[in-house]
Amino acid sequence: MLRITCWLTVADSGRLLFHRVRPVFVFDGATPALKRHTAIARRRRREVQQGVVRRTAEKLLVAQLKKQVGRRQVAVGEQWSLQHLPRREPFTF
Repeated sequence: MLRITCWLTVADSGRLLFHRVRPVFVFDGATPALKRHTAIARRRRREVQQGVVRRTAEKLLVAQLKKQVGRRQVAVGEQWSLQHLPRREPFTF
């Protein structure tokens, strides 16, 4: 059972702030279930979006590399492949 105890009202906290006293609010106990479920859902959504961003960045990088290799191919007249590109560290966020 959730028991809410508030000894300080909004008017009281406003009065304290007026007199330059900073009230400290302490929230004891476990996180409410709704807040916990919301945090879990947000974390999952964030992980999915990070994966989408990573895949998009990889696609953009491959397209840019193909474009650069295509320019070299036109200039030199040779066949291109991704094996001829210099190896680099994988792109991470």
